[in-house]
Amino acid sequence: MTACRHFGADTRKPNVMSKTKFYESTFGVSRLLVYSRAKRDDYMSLKEQLFADLKTAMKEKDTLKKDTVQLIRSGILQFEKDNKVELDDEGVMEIITKQLKSRRDSLPDFVKSGREDLIEKLNKEIEILLSYLPEQLSEEEIAKIVEEAIAETGAASVKEMGKVMGIVNPKLKGRADMKVVGALVKKLLTGK
Repeated sequence: MTACRHFGADTRKPNVMSKTKFYESTFGVSRLLVYSRAKRDDYMSLKEQLFADLKTAMKEKDTLKKDTVQLIRSGILQFEKDNKVELDDEGVMEIITKQLKSRRDSLPDFVKSGREDLIEKLNKEIEILLSYLPEQLSEEEIAKIVEEAIAETGAASVKEMGKVMGIVNPKLKGRADMKVVGALVKKLLTGK
């Protein structure tokens, strides 16, 4: 944090923006608290990125992307209002992961119905959602992490699957489909 003795932005560093909170103590002595955040052009929070992508999709008249991003943003807003919190990037990724899971779960129903137009739309939505998540791990990488977790916990049966998932979940959050991970853990534990 950069501290400065005057009000406003720190003029010594032009790339730093300051937000000040000023209050008087009971003794009449003024104190200045400065919270600084470096202005980084290459980094946007996930919420900012979603808003920028929404504007771009509206300008380009890309209705599918606009609708998908609006659904993500409405999910974030709903969660924030219900829980009276402001989500950080990790919380936003959880919302996106839930929406991705719901779309993946509904995909087999559309395949059964034979509606190619809906299947194509759903696959494009999944693609858009995946673009906001970290790069997804391959089956081999997931298997390696699961095997390490099994070795760490010493799990020998499916009854101990919860212990393994407790270690695996934080490592793979947002980076893998947890349905696939659960199936892999179950397979490895029954194979032992």
